Amino acid sequence: MTPGPNELKVALQRLIDGTASEADRDVVRTALNTGALVTGEGAVAIGRDASDVIVTTGDQNIVFSFKGADAATVLTAISQATGQPKPHPIRGLLIPANDPSPLSPYPIPDLYKAIYFGDGVATVNPARNAFTLIKIAGEDVLSFENTASGILINAVFRDEAGKEIATITKNVFRATSTSDYEATSPDQHSLLILDGQDRQVLYVRYLNPKAIKVLGVFYHPKGRSPLLIEENGLTINGRKMHGLYSNELGIWAGQSAIVYE
Repeated sequence: MTPGPNELKVALQRLIDGTASEADRDVVRTALNTGALVTGEGAVAIGRDASDVIVTTGDQNIVFSFKGADAATVLTAISQATGQPKPHPIRGLLIPANDPSPLSPYPIPDLYKAIYFGDGVATVNPARNAFTLIKIAGEDVLSFENTASGILINAVFRDEAGKEIATITKNVFRATSTSDYEATSPDQHSLLILDGQDRQVLYVRYLNPKAIKVLGVFYHPKGRSPLLIEENGLTINGRKMHGLYSNELGIWAGQSAIVYE
């Protein structure tokens, strides 16, 4: 049975206050499943003051509004109660900045794009529409898509036990309800993922039309030591490596620059 506006309003208030019962959660789940409550685009309207938030039902009836918080508070409360993935808006395409490319002892062919990971580098023909930088246990963990206007990122994030807890699909970040990962786009050229302790999980910067910089930590699905990309090198399964180079031939052959089985 679809819950009425008043019942839904009370359940939402308790969710945000942190006092919701399982019955309240069931009311919200039912409202979501029946379309009485919508959490997609346009479902949460922000007034002239960004701290004024209005939640509407599927038929656009206002059932809840409050001051002193933002729309993310509402969406987070709903997602935590229902187990739905939490959407985190990121700017659209990453576009190139005008930063200098890092110094590298390896040749970068004219017109090719260079992906700098730690002190390593992979080169890719810009005509290639998509390429994978990291593959772990047969899974594409970090890949890029070229477009005429910018780049798109696809990624998979796991916890230390190997459980998938977040993804990026064409620059759209989604985390499970139990994940504390957050995504942000500091500017038009960068993407940053942080965990609950504000530790960097992924950093991508489109330095210039010919260069992308990548740093991050990527966990193995079988719970092995993580793959770490830091400023001073790459660590795979506890082994530190420096100065890796992957040329276009390997990527054209369907291989990845970094492979961790």
